[in-house]
Amino acid sequence: AELLILEPHKGGQWLCLARPAKRIKPGDYLWLEALEQEALRLQVVARDVDSGGRLIQFPACYCDREAMEELLERYGEVPLPPYIQNQDSSDVNRYQTRYASRPGAVAAPTAGLHLSDELLSAISQKGVKQARVTLHVGLGTFRPLDEENLTDLQLHSEWVEVNEEVIEAVAKCRACGGRVIAVGTTTVRALEGAFSAGNGILKPLKGKVDLVIKPGYHFGVVDGLLTNFHLPKSSLLLLVSAFIGRKKLLALYAEAIERQYRFFSYGDAMWIPPEAVISGRSLRQGKVAG
Repeated sequence: AELLILEPHKGGQWLCLARPAKRIKPGDYLWLEALEQEALRLQVVARDVDSGGRLIQFPACYCDREAMEELLERYGEVPLPPYIQNQDSSDVNRYQTRYASRPGAVAAPTAGLHLSDELLSAISQKGVKQARVTLHVGLGTFRPLDEENLTDLQLHSEWVEVNEEVIEAVAKCRACGGRVIAVGTTTVRALEGAFSAGNGILKPLKGKVDLVIKPGYHFGVVDGLLTNFHLPKSSLLLLVSAFIGRKKLLALYAEAIERQYRFFSYGDAMWIPPEAVISGRSLRQGKVAG
């Protein structure tokens, strides 16, 4: 059997995706085994209707992400996407951003994979300031949209933390006439979610964000974006379309396919500078709190 750890619940219970799901039923027991490790008994507590996953009871001491990381280092492995065929030990480090520091996401925020230590240093030397948010990419990021009518679209929630240091960095950037560039669509969602939760003022936020960003959305914080190429029927395509418009988006993707750009996690990146954003739209509605 295989468990993909998603998020913590109370008392050492964790929501997990389980395979083979049909054979893993509430009341069943599973044993975690690894070389030179004591076998751990887990119990399947319940089925989660929304995710199709299972609520699994771990020992009560594994009650948060930091404790679970210690267990996963002993018993688990990095959950690489299934389309990465030639996997080896280097992927444990490669499938992380260079600035990753806190465990909790179900996958890497892949736009950040393009930034090596050398590139981050070069960017800093050019005077670009860096501020870091914490975001735990959620399972729903990868689920295709089935709705034809997007008027009342609702999306998954993802856990984010936008702290006071980020708020101050954005305020200083604005004060000197700078531009806020997000690395990855999830970073956009985190910053704009904090802006929305603050009722038009960028304030610290620690918790879940379920903000829907689609064409017609007016950005309050982010001016530009570095992002990977996304798959059809993705909510992330809607977010990028909100920046540059549907027609331009389709034209860019047609060119990417023609030129055989790479999609998926280790794929190529798209750079959307503020100059390419839909003309005539204000990117700075509301206020930024210092």
